[in-house]
Formats: sequence, structure tokens, C-alpha cells
Amino acid sequence: MINTEIARLFERIADLLELSGENPFRVNSYRQGARAVEGLSEDLGVLVDENRLESVKGIGKSLAQHIREYIAEGRIPLLDQLRERVPPGLPKLLDIPGMGPKKVIKVHEELGVTDIEGLKAAIADGRLEQLAGFGKTSAKKIADGIAFLESSGTRTPLGVALPIAESLAAQVGAIAGVKRVEIAGSLRRGEETIGDVDILCEAADGERVVGAFVALPGVR
Repeated sequence: MINTEIARLFERIADLLELSGENPFRVNSYRQGARAVEGLSEDLGVLVDENRLESVKGIGKSLAQHIREYIAEGRIPLLDQLRERVPPGLPKLLDIPGMGPKKVIKVHEELGVTDIEGLKAAIADGRLEQLAGFGKTSAKKIADGIAFLESSGTRTPLGVALPIAESLAAQVGAIAGVKRVEIAGSLRRGEETIGDVDILCEAADGERVVGAFVALPGVR
């Protein structure tokens, strides 16, 4: 669905703005816009056609323009500009479990890390665990996350991975006892390519849900 796709792209813009040191209010406007778009029951394409886009709470003039650009051209120019503004390897650090924008900024500014190889070197020589806010446990988890990403093989385009994730999320949501399901990780951030599908689930009986999940068609 176009709504989910654009919500992911707004999350990605917010991440890149944060990595660029932009005003927090601007960053939050895109995160709020992502939530507003994702929560809509109507298709954004219909709202654009009927000129009702700005009537949606959380979608101002700038975000509305981005939506029109994406629907018309299949791209958001601002996103392209932001990708050129930050070191090319830096956004990929966001795919690593435990590495949100604030931590990526910290390792970049204080350790000079610009990509995954640089982060691996900082882990290997002990610099990462000595950095405030990390420590040995955090460094180990990040190292494990990198190993997992590197063992995942080829990555899948967003347009291919998103429908799969939405289908899985819908099936998980239909399992008895599930209270809430969200797509997370690189899909939520609108990465161009996806290494794996991350789904967050809230349920009263976790073991029961996991058992039902692994029994779903196509899950191994």
C-alpha cells in the first residue's frame, strides 16, 4: 500500500535529518508525518486526487508536497539530497540492532566511524566499549548484529520486501492473543534494500504466538 511505503520514506528522511544534525523539531515533524500516514484508512492517492491531503492532521504543506512528488515521480528529491549529504556508509549503520541515529552520530563524531568496517575496527580495538553509553555488553550485541547482517546474504528491494512484510504482519495480527503488530527495522526506515523483515509483536502469551508464527506458510 502506498501509505505504508511513504510512511517508511518519511521515517528514513527523519533518520537522515537527525544524522545531519538538523533541528529536532524538523526531525519530529517527519516522524509524526510517518505515523499520520501509516494510520490513515484512506489511500493517499485518493486524497491527492481529491485535493484533501492537507486536511489530514500531521501532514503540512512540505510533507504534502513530498507525497505528491512520490506519487507522481516515484521519488522524493529531499531524500536523494539527504543521502548525498551524509557519508554513504553511515545510514547502513542504522540497520544494525541497537544502533539508532543518536548512537550512529556518537560513533561518527567521537570515533570517526563512517561505515560498518570502521565500526568493526572500533569494536575490535576496544574503542567502542570505552565510549560513554556503550560498554562491553552493548559492543558485543552490536558485533553480533553486524555478524548477522553480513550472514544474511543478498538484500531485497523495498518494493519487493514491503508486501511480504505486510502480509506476514497481517497473519501475525490474526493469531489469537496478539494485541499489536508493527513492522520495524530497515523496512520502517524506508531503506532502498532490505536484509531481513523485522516484525514487533505484543501478546499475552509469547510462546504460543511464536509457535503459531513458525507454522505459517513460507516461514522456516
